[in-house]
Amino acid sequence: MNHRLAAEEIDEAFCALCEETAFLLLDPSCGPTPPPDSPALAATVAISGAMNGTITIAASLELCCTIASDMLAMDPAEIDHTTAAAALGELTNIAAGVLVGRRTDCHGVCEFSPPNGASLSEAEWEHLASNANTRGFCADEGGALLALSLET
Repeated sequence: MNHRLAAEEIDEAFCALCEETAFLLLDPSCGPTPPPDSPALAATVAISGAMNGTITIAASLELCCTIASDMLAMDPAEIDHTTAAAALGELTNIAAGVLVGRRTDCHGVCEFSPPNGASLSEAEWEHLASNANTRGFCADEGGALLALSLET
């Protein structure tokens, strides 16, 4: 059965995913997520098939470096911008699979694009954060945004 995920289901699934894949504890109840002090990165995965749309994760560079360090078991000092962006892309890819899987039945076949990464300006962060389909999360290393735009 196709269904829409409630905000609480999205929060629970995304927080569990981040904890399990990147040892990252996120707080979904922190309120609006302000733009980070450091540069921000974003990764988007496009979905087509039984469900169409995009999933985007944006995070501060510091948080992306933490994600990369934890996912790759590397010293944070060894993480460069490219590695941080790649780790965010992989986390976005995994999140797309998890969240789409929760919204489709076993007959809902979808194709996923490779993650498309970009740097975000403060204005782009604020625009993404103001979207009704965006959820904000906080961690010690900075904020993160999860934007879902999915249609069945």
